[in-house]
Amino acid sequence: MKKEKLNSCKILQLARLKNSVSGNPRWKFIIQSGSQLFTMKTASSAGYKFLPYKYFNVTVVYHVTRKGNLICDDITYHGYTGITSD
Repeated sequence: MKKEKLNSCKILQLARLKNSVSGNPRWKFIIQSGSQLFTMKTASSAGYKFLPYKYFNVTVVYHVTRKGNLICDDITYHGYTGITSD
């Protein structure tokens, strides 16, 4: 499984998904990197590692599943972008 990295991204939308079978929270979010949009989910085994915040500048490490889904492996927050509303 090859990991990819997106630098200087913004989280535009996020949605809380159902918890995993073991009770871990799951998230689905849309990230903008330049002019491209990426829809990602957190892995069901990620636990409380992630708490995505809208409108933050982030660096994202992810992998692509065999079905083509993007699964976030790590998020590093770099600060607020200044957007205050949807």
